[in-house]
Amino acid sequence: MTNKDKKYKYTEIKRVEYLKSIQQRIEDDVCICLTFLKKHNQGNSRKIGFWISVRIIMPVIEATAKTLGIGSEELLNKMGIETPFLMWDMYRNSLMHIDQLNSVEYKKIKIGWGISIEGFSCFTKKQFIHFDADDIVKRLKKILQEEIKKNDETIVRIPTVIVYKNPDKKIISEFKLLEL
Repeated sequence: MTNKDKKYKYTEIKRVEYLKSIQQRIEDDVCICLTFLKKHNQGNSRKIGFWISVRIIMPVIEATAKTLGIGSEELLNKMGIETPFLMWDMYRNSLMHIDQLNSVEYKKIKIGWGISIEGFSCFTKKQFIHFDADDIVKRLKKILQEEIKKNDETIVRIPTVIVYKNPDKKIISEFKLLEL
């Protein structure tokens, strides 16, 4: 199924209100999950949660960027990330679409990356990008606070319903299972 086979219904909301809801979701979801992971890791030799920390933060970055009318890479740049395009591309083509922390290569230059949730900072060094969940959240919260202070009441459209036009037969049969 392609995007041509579906469309979206949107909810209209003031930009400032949607940014506030993103800010609240960060507190209610992302920060609570990161706290849980850090508490677990303090008392255990087997550390967990590194990949999931990226997976719960990056969609929030994407939602924030779309609400601001910019790309995710632009938002990462605004957050002070030195390699925003590589960081976003590595996330999208590694942890978003497959369950593998891939490296990237261009003209024999291979870049790897690592992830922490222990309050380090995001950094880059020769052939390496480091993503720290706490640092990314801190930077994102700062941007959100700045944007919310602007009190921008421009109406933004948030996709809230996917409407299938010509879905696969399997999708149709599953809809029929769930009809009232």
